Amino acid sequence: MVSTIIILGHTSLKIFDLVFAMSGPDNARTVVPGILVYTKGFRQNAFAQASAVATIVLLLVIIIIVPYLYVRLRDNT
Repeated sequence: MVSTIIILGHTSLKIFDLVFAMSGPDNARTVVPGILVYTKGFRQNAFAQASAVATIVLLLVIIIIVPYLYVRLRDNT
């Protein structure tokens, strides 16, 4: 279950190019972290908000992945 969550979370972070190519950056209904950072940073010139969103996403990924890796690597040694 945790492996599935990590893989899906990683995919949702990498989906920027697919969503950007299909809907464009100005589609307000399409909200994924990458598009949100792009629109905040480059379209609205709100670089502080864009970096805050990117930092929160990074922290969420760290909160999920680090304990998972700790448990997996601890069991293998």
